[in-house]
Amino acid sequence: MGCYKVLVTGATGFIGGSVLTQFLASEHPILKSSTVAALVRKQGQADILESRGVQSIVFRGLDDTKQLRHIASQFDIVVHCATGLHTKSAVALILGLGDSMKESGGQAHYIHTTETSNLAYGMVSHPDAIIHEFCDTEDVYTEEVRRDAEEHYDQRATDVAVIQTAEATGVKAYLMMPPTVFGTGLGFFKSQSIQLPFTIHHAIDQGHPEYIGDGSGTVGYVHISDLVSLYELILCKILDGIDDIPSGRQGIYFSNTGDFTWKELNERIGEIGLSLGALGSKIPRSISLADAWHKWGFDGNILLLETNHAGKSRTLPRLAFNIGWVPMKTAEDWDAAIEETFKAVMIERASHR
Repeated sequence: MGCYKVLVTGATGFIGGSVLTQFLASEHPILKSSTVAALVRKQGQADILESRGVQSIVFRGLDDTKQLRHIASQFDIVVHCATGLHTKSAVALILGLGDSMKESGGQAHYIHTTETSNLAYGMVSHPDAIIHEFCDTEDVYTEEVRRDAEEHYDQRATDVAVIQTAEATGVKAYLMMPPTVFGTGLGFFKSQSIQLPFTIHHAIDQGHPEYIGDGSGTVGYVHISDLVSLYELILCKILDGIDDIPSGRQGIYFSNTGDFTWKELNERIGEIGLSLGALGSKIPRSISLADAWHKWGFDGNILLLETNHAGKSRTLPRLAFNIGWVPMKTAEDWDAAIEETFKAVMIERASHR
């Protein structure tokens, strides 16, 4: 039985922390005997993880690509959950794995976290866009190359760079492309996702829900526990030496289990918020993209704002099911999670008063 060295980035985040916890709890014999380490920014975070038996490495930040490459060169597998928007760090990690392969003579693997927003069209700037339902058995890579030439988007460009760098180094890459992720995180630090709490915070600030444009953009969702079970499944198949797992250009994995529109979501947020006494009105209001940008910020990146809060995409997961993924959560869990998240946001806001 082999013993592998696995590095998880973003271990203090929502997805990365949940992935790390899933790996640590795995009953897979090779994974149980392997080293799973976490990459963190602060010594205090490392201390918390070390107290739970997790080997931790403190690094200087994603911009220090020389350090990242050196760290990755000491591992067989890197699971990158920190961000999908930072191209140079992803490239550095893969180059480090390439160095690892030269040293060990074995095969290295890289699991990258991205999003289906890469395939979305903003419904304000592209109201007449024809939305193709992509299946992950199609040539998604070529579509990302085409779309990024049409409209540059950092996360999409990172996907392209990941695949090209993996091909150049011989590293096997697997791209996890989930939609909106919901549910309570499993990690030691961040228990809430980004999009749903952000939307709820804004509704509370305004006293009513708001959506951009006509709110017709349809996007998918997946529960965090279902998503991380897919990470574990792919990792365990790698550890078992199964060579026919799709990777590279054929290894872009969708994972949505349902979908919603932004108007529908805000209607539900309105109902829940009014019943909890957190909103003055349950009726959601439409605002312009410019007004949302002014109110919500998004670091001045209006494309990121529109793609993530007024985008429309349709994706059909097949690869994950083909390798044995069995998601457990349903539409009822999605609905319940909206209320659970609303209550969690209220508790958080009360603690900061």
